[in-house]
Amino acid sequence: MHEFEKDFHFQEWTSSPGDDVVSYGVGAAWYPRTHFEFETLYSKKVSAASTSGVEDYVYLLSHFYF
Repeated sequence: MHEFEKDFHFQEWTSSPGDDVVSYGVGAAWYPRTHFEFETLYSKKVSAASTSGVEDYVYLLSHFYF
């Protein structure tokens, strides 16, 4: 995870080529104020077991805590 500015984080990853699944993706997290959190993630999974062979995942998380 890399911190570009205070309270803004960027991450990237890739998995080691294994048996039949390889995944990679990018994500970002932002904490604009105390008790607020926003996070987004995009991931791609390449699987020999899947009928299409490629699966995409995207999510957005917003969180308020006290």
